[in-house]
Amino acid sequence: MLNVYFLWMQHLEEALVPLSKERESLLQEHKALKERLDQEYDQLAERKRGFQQEIDALGTLNTRIKEY
Repeated sequence: MLNVYFLWMQHLEEALVPLSKERESLLQEHKALKERLDQEYDQLAERKRGFQQEIDALGTLNTRIKEY
């Protein structure tokens, strides 16, 4: 009976090794994708700030033009 238990445990360990490797691979892929998305988000946020500054400047110019 004990021998069957050890065989079962050995089989379980052998089955878990590929899953563990796949998990690590997926975690690394997730990390790389998250870093890429974070960079893209930062770039888009910077562009948005630039556009907002342009909108504000155009609004100021528009107000000055209307005053004349």
